[in-house]
Amino acid sequence: MHRPVLKLRIAIAVFLGGVATLSVSLLVPTGGLSPFVHDLLPGLAGVVLAAGFIAALVLYPYARSYTRLRSGASVIARWVIAQPGEREVVVSDDAVCIGHDFFHLPFSVHVRIRGDVLEFDQFIFSRFGGYHDVLRVPIAPGAEAAAARVIEQRRAANPAAVRRFRRQALAVLALVVLTGGAWLLLFGSGL
Repeated sequence: MHRPVLKLRIAIAVFLGGVATLSVSLLVPTGGLSPFVHDLLPGLAGVVLAAGFIAALVLYPYARSYTRLRSGASVIARWVIAQPGEREVVVSDDAVCIGHDFFHLPFSVHVRIRGDVLEFDQFIFSRFGGYHDVLRVPIAPGAEAAAARVIEQRRAANPAAVRRFRRQALAVLALVVLTGGAWLLLFGSGL
C-alpha cells in the first residue's frame, strides 16, 4: 500500500464532511430548502459519514504500522537488496517495507526462511474457501542473522498481538454500539 497515512487522513476528512453535512441538514429549517433536498440531505450525510468511518477503521492499522516503521520504534531488521536496483528492506513486528512498497502484516502471518528468501505466508479466508498470500523478500548476503531475528521476534510477539487484536475488536464493537444508541436517541426508535 502506498501512503497509508494520507489515505487515513482522507477517510477522516470524509467522515467529518458527513458529520458537517448531517449537522447542517438537522439545523437548517424546513423552509430554507426544497422538501426533496431537505429529506435527502440526512440520508446522504449518513452514507458519507458511514463510508468515512468504515474507511478510517480499515486504514488505521495500516497507518499505525507505517508510522511506527518509519519512526524506527518497532524495527526488527533492515538490509539492502541489490536486485533490481538498490532497495532497502525494513521489517518491523507488524509491517514490511521494500523500497517505497509497504505491506501490513496481521498477527496470523507465518514467517519462514526458504533458501535466500524470507517468506511471510498468510491464509486469507473467502466465501469459496481460501488461499495463501505469500510475500517473498530476498535476504541480502550477510543478513541471514537479521532474517532469523525476524522469525524469533514474530514467534515471541504473536500472543501479545492476539491480545492487542482482541482489545481493538472490543473497542470497535463498543464504538458501533454507542453510535447506534446515539443514532436511536437522535432520530427516535421508529420501530
